Amino acid sequence: NLSRFSEKDVDVREIGALARTLPFFADRRVIVVEQAGLFEKGETGDLISFVAADDITVYIALDSRMPAVPEWMSGYTDTGMTILTSNDVTFDLYSLDADKGSTVVLGGNGESYHVVNYTVLIAEQEKEIVTTTTTATTTATTTQTTTTEPPVKVWGDADGDDDVKMNDVVLVMQSLADQDKYGLNGTDKDHITETGQFYANVYEHETSGLTVNDALQIQKFLLELVPSLDPADFVKG
Repeated sequence: NLSRFSEKDVDVREIGALARTLPFFADRRVIVVEQAGLFEKGETGDLISFVAADDITVYIALDSRMPAVPEWMSGYTDTGMTILTSNDVTFDLYSLDADKGSTVVLGGNGESYHVVNYTVLIAEQEKEIVTTTTTATTTATTTQTTTTEPPVKVWGDADGDDDVKMNDVVLVMQSLADQDKYGLNGTDKDHITETGQFYANVYEHETSGLTVNDALQIQKFLLELVPSLDPADFVKG
């Protein structure tokens, strides 16, 4: 079910109505908006908004050549991570946590020349993990017992934190685009490891190494477009 909007004078309300059905038809509905003038990079101010259907984290990849962060991004946090493209353009990654039911506003970057427009990525909001320690006490001694389960390796986990999130997509892209810094023997302390490469290789795991397709497959999983990242469940298409 493909809905395509192109050229000027598109009906934004129609696009919005279709977008609200995506959570129910994500496996078979695609909305394409091209050359419609809705997201011109030279625009200033607010351009579009949406309501979060769940607790999410919105990531903005902003061209590092921008002289200043746009005013509408004042609530975003600089993650300290970057994305380097194949044509040597560096994007700084910013994030914003949006709770279910809240409104997220996207605006223009106000720069028509010398920069590339920003990219928006959305992932499920990472929940805080709370751990507790049980202390057993007798009249003579106090014994502190901590039970640690062996780590369970997770398919799609590139950074080794036993979870799958947008950070893994970013690390895969960084390791491919800048191997000297983020590759196996990269200079950055958070470079990818052999274990990270193995479990991030979820697209045609048995026949190919780590590629951009693996980053796309992990992102599809985060968007619930594929049910599993286990290579045993992989279906090409």
